[in-house]
Amino acid sequence: MLTHVARPVHCLLLVAALHINCSAEVETYPGPDGIDASDQYSVTVLQDGQRYPAFVYKSTTTFHRDKRDRTTSWTTFSFSKPIQVEVTKLKGRAKSCVIRPSRQSIQARVRDNTATFIIDKPQKLSIEFDNDITHSMLLFADPIEEDCPDPADPNVLYFGPGQHDIGIGRELHHNQNVYIAGGAYVWGSFRVLGDEVTVRGRGVLSAGKWRKYVTKGDPGSGRLHDFKMIYGRSANDCTYEGITIVDFPSFAMIAGKHSVISNIKTIGWYHNCDGIAISEHGLVSDCFLKVNDDALKLYWDHVRINDVTIWQYKNGAPFQWNWHSMSPRDVQVRDCDVVHIEYDHDANNRAVFNAAKKQGGHHRDFLFENITIEEPQLWRLFAFNMSGDAKVSKTLFRNLRLAGPPLHQNEMHGDITLRFDNATVAGRKVNTPKQLGFPQSDASMIQLQ
Repeated sequence: MLTHVARPVHCLLLVAALHINCSAEVETYPGPDGIDASDQYSVTVLQDGQRYPAFVYKSTTTFHRDKRDRTTSWTTFSFSKPIQVEVTKLKGRAKSCVIRPSRQSIQARVRDNTATFIIDKPQKLSIEFDNDITHSMLLFADPIEEDCPDPADPNVLYFGPGQHDIGIGRELHHNQNVYIAGGAYVWGSFRVLGDEVTVRGRGVLSAGKWRKYVTKGDPGSGRLHDFKMIYGRSANDCTYEGITIVDFPSFAMIAGKHSVISNIKTIGWYHNCDGIAISEHGLVSDCFLKVNDDALKLYWDHVRINDVTIWQYKNGAPFQWNWHSMSPRDVQVRDCDVVHIEYDHDANNRAVFNAAKKQGGHHRDFLFENITIEEPQLWRLFAFNMSGDAKVSKTLFRNLRLAGPPLHQNEMHGDITLRFDNATVAGRKVNTPKQLGFPQSDASMIQLQ
């Protein structure tokens, strides 16, 4: 089952016989047979004098416009008390290392191409050597799982370590449970047709096997445009936790009302790979989204977003409010970090906060609190293209932190009022709308305090 697990011998016997999850300090997971380890990085976890190698995966870009060779390596492990982590760069020489999100204040010591640092709680981190993000390294340090299911339980669709091919759109029905164990690599996607479904674990869900159908052209025109990895728009009261979703050509997740998405990690390259959309009264928390379209869709009422880290590639917006049809209200987004935004050409969705509304509707009662934008070469902060009698009001940004000023002016069209409480750019408090990229003509839309 699990490898490199620090736990007493009697617990090992119980796990082998009954699949009971005993208390553990560190869990790393086996690399699936047939899946190559990253040739860019290796990772070792240290605790109480013991060393635990963690398998490092690698995803290679398959569809982007600049045609550069790019990769993302990542590893997942679980722990329950402070650990030391060693990340070794296997190619070239490393002189320095920055760990993001910066607000976590994790400092690394670099020696002999290895960055060493300590973490004492679950984290989702980008490990960046010498300011190079072309071959990125992501570290997903999870909490220890509790109440893991028995593989023999007939009520659980269980995927153990190794590769599994479920095809496109594996159906899940009412009250069904899916468990993707650490070390499991599942090829395919799920279509959630019933309520109260659970999908969880520490394994991987991937669409990479079908990448050849996408790279022949624009995925928006191909049959995989609707290849949504977990699609449950009409499935309510569902729970999704812990897995990593990679190489997806469309949405990573679409969840129904009263659903909870937590501790999900996504790595996507394709031009239309959106992150997460969740319906009314939904909660998204403690996630990491590396995507090449909108990261979070804030389309429905009473949505809550907490503790999400976003790496935005060249397309889409980190926070997408609307795309022509919805009129959401009572949306709260807290404690989120946008660590990178890699726009290199303009379009109608190249902004941190974006909305496009062609007909009437009222966006209201939005709260964004403790939002940090780390990208120093920020393309644009806002692009709101509202027409007709569409309106934005009662929207507050509290503790909005920008690493640097926007390179391009905001685009604001429509009846819009935004309020800012304690916005800063490069550590200095914002006193004028211009500092946030608003032209003088839009000053009446902006309230600063």
